[in-house]
Amino acid sequence: MATTITKDYSSEHLEQFRNLKSLSLFMPMRANELIECVKSNPKLTNLEFTSPYIYGRLADIAPYCENLEALTFHMKPETDASEYTPLAKLPKLKILDIFGYPREGSLNALFRSMALNETVLQQFSIRQAMLGTADVEELSKVHAYRLNCELMPSRLRDTPAVLQLPNISAINFGMEPLKHNNLYYNSVDIISNMGHIALIIRRKSDKDVLLRLHDWHKMLQAGTNPLWFEKQNLRQQIQMRNNSECGKKVASLLLLEALQSQLPTITQNIHRLTEIGGLEELEVKIKLNIDEELRTFVDSSDLVTFEDLEGDIAIDSDVQSIIILVQLTYLKDILGISKNTNIKNSLAIQNYKFEVDFDIRL
Repeated sequence: MATTITKDYSSEHLEQFRNLKSLSLFMPMRANELIECVKSNPKLTNLEFTSPYIYGRLADIAPYCENLEALTFHMKPETDASEYTPLAKLPKLKILDIFGYPREGSLNALFRSMALNETVLQQFSIRQAMLGTADVEELSKVHAYRLNCELMPSRLRDTPAVLQLPNISAINFGMEPLKHNNLYYNSVDIISNMGHIALIIRRKSDKDVLLRLHDWHKMLQAGTNPLWFEKQNLRQQIQMRNNSECGKKVASLLLLEALQSQLPTITQNIHRLTEIGGLEELEVKIKLNIDEELRTFVDSSDLVTFEDLEGDIAIDSDVQSIIILVQLTYLKDILGISKNTNIKNSLAIQNYKFEVDFDIRL
């Protein structure tokens, strides 16, 4: 038997339920009330508690949930997530889905506890909370077949290294009709076999990426950094544009600079996550931000202001190709060990942020 209880109910309604196998709760509760509920339902295998308001410690249910296989819960805002470490001792847990914004860095204790208890999850999702390098270090010691998380962007303060371009071939699966194009993101698919990387060609934009990669290889052989060349080209266009077009070009330039400064650390963290024991599927979300690059630009130029780049700034197709090439360059080692990878890039910078989704199959 399964049941869903929303905020229209009160905790007294829980007393009528016995021997449930699945229970979904969206209502403020006291921890002792939830404990009594799970005690009354010893066969419970699936529990969802998606309200952020629980008075007491949700993890106190752990001793009474020996049959629980799937758990979804919303962390209390700004809480020290170490209070959830007892959940790592749930003996049959296979699916763990966590929402919320805990205190930064406090998820480390939960990850360490999961590693110490040798928890093996079929699926582990960490939503909303952004993981930094220290979090990733601890998370990489956990065993999970599928992981979904969001990484915190951080900037490389050193001078970016010279690009080491990948060698990528093409596999043509037939061109998709234009009506299949997505209005919100640009997507590319990469497959790998024995270290050889290939881009699946479905649209003209995919061909454009490989043509540009060929040009980049020639530039590099001639001693020119291709990304430096692309940024210089944008700078020249900025000087020639009117105010409305100038803002778009500035945003594109700043995004390329943000990619160059933030992707190295992001790539290192993704690579670390691929070392998770038993991992087969890795889904990672990143929201790159251009606020620091914009602040530096505004301080040195009167071409744009912060207000000019508020809201949505569309990214033209030419810059989309450059973005993909930068990503493929930094991710080439990860692409080489994966079976296939899908990259989804937002088609716009939204309030100084640019969203990227990586789906990596190992």
